[in-house]
Amino acid sequence: MNKFEGLISLENAAKKYGKSGSTLRTYIARGKFKENIDYKKFGKTIVFDESVLDRFYRRIAEKRGE
Repeated sequence: MNKFEGLISLENAAKKYGKSGSTLRTYIARGKFKENIDYKKFGKTIVFDESVLDRFYRRIAEKRGE
Protein backbone atom coordinates (compact mmCIF):
# COMPACT_ATOMS: atom_id res chain seq x y z
CA MET A 1 0.00 0.00 0.00
CA ASN A 2 1.32 3.40 -0.89
CA LYS A 3 1.20 6.08 1.79
CA PHE A 4 -0.96 8.36 -0.37
CA GLU A 5 -3.63 5.75 -1.04
CA GLY A 6 -6.96 6.77 0.47
CA LEU A 7 -6.10 10.47 0.62
CA ILE A 8 -8.05 13.19 -1.17
CA SER A 9 -7.38 16.90 -1.49
CA LEU A 10 -9.91 19.38 -0.15
CA GLU A 11 -10.68 20.53 -3.71
CA ASN A 12 -11.27 17.00 -4.98
CA ALA A 13 -13.31 16.12 -1.89
CA ALA A 14 -15.52 19.16 -2.49
CA LYS A 15 -16.16 17.99 -6.06
CA LYS A 16 -16.77 14.37 -5.04
CA TYR A 17 -19.33 15.27 -2.35
CA GLY A 18 -20.93 18.20 -4.19
CA LYS A 19 -19.81 20.78 -1.62
CA SER A 20 -17.72 23.91 -1.86
CA GLY A 21 -14.23 24.05 -0.48
CA SER A 22 -15.36 26.73 1.94
CA THR A 23 -17.96 24.34 3.38
CA LEU A 24 -15.25 21.81 4.20
CA ARG A 25 -13.04 24.56 5.66
CA THR A 26 -15.98 25.68 7.83
CA TYR A 27 -16.44 22.11 9.09
CA ILE A 28 -12.75 22.06 10.00
CA ALA A 29 -13.03 25.42 11.82
CA ARG A 30 -16.07 24.15 13.75
CA GLY A 31 -14.22 21.03 14.87
CA LYS A 32 -16.09 18.46 12.77
CA PHE A 33 -12.72 17.10 11.60
CA LYS A 34 -9.54 16.77 13.66
CA GLU A 35 -6.13 17.76 12.31
CA ASN A 36 -3.61 14.92 12.01
CA ILE A 37 -6.44 12.40 12.49
CA ASP A 38 -9.06 13.21 9.84
CA TYR A 39 -6.96 15.56 7.71
CA LYS A 40 -3.45 16.95 7.40
CA LYS A 41 -2.19 20.32 6.30
CA PHE A 42 0.84 20.66 4.07
CA GLY A 43 1.41 24.41 3.90
CA LYS A 44 -1.93 25.73 2.66
CA THR A 45 -2.96 22.39 1.17
CA ILE A 46 -5.47 20.27 3.11
CA VAL A 47 -5.63 16.53 2.48
CA PHE A 48 -8.36 14.32 3.97
CA ASP A 49 -8.50 10.65 4.75
CA GLU A 50 -11.17 9.69 2.22
CA SER A 51 -12.73 7.04 4.47
CA VAL A 52 -13.40 9.72 7.12
CA LEU A 53 -15.33 11.81 4.61
CA ASP A 54 -17.25 8.74 3.37
CA ARG A 55 -18.39 7.98 6.94
CA PHE A 56 -19.18 11.65 7.66
CA TYR A 57 -21.39 12.10 4.59
CA ARG A 58 -22.99 8.65 5.02
CA ARG A 59 -24.09 9.67 8.55
CA ILE A 60 -25.54 12.93 7.25
CA ALA A 61 -27.46 11.06 4.54
CA GLU A 62 -28.78 8.55 7.09
CA LYS A 63 -30.00 11.35 9.37
CA ARG A 64 -31.86 12.87 6.42
CA GLY A 65 -33.35 9.50 5.50
CA GLU A 66 -31.61 9.34 2.12
